[in-house]
Amino acid sequence: MENVINLNVRLFASLRDKFSKESLEFSVPVGSSVSSFLRLFNLKYSAICSLDDSIMIAVNEEYADSSLVLENGDEVALIPPVSGG
Repeated sequence: MENVINLNVRLFASLRDKFSKESLEFSVPVGSSVSSFLRLFNLKYSAICSLDDSIMIAVNEEYADSSLVLENGDEVALIPPVSGG
């Protein structure tokens, strides 16, 4: 049995620009919550970006609470705040 799950991370707006791609694969330990995912994502990609509390997270096309436990194959969408005028 594996100790990690694989996620498809979709990137939107400024994050898509920073990474120069629309999605990426990311692995987290089994039993990880959305907040654990964010912490690990920030550690791995700190040179590119830093996600904070203003980011919206959707899991499988539904907005998710930080305590939601992720499952193998979940799609996690990272939606930064959008400013405009």
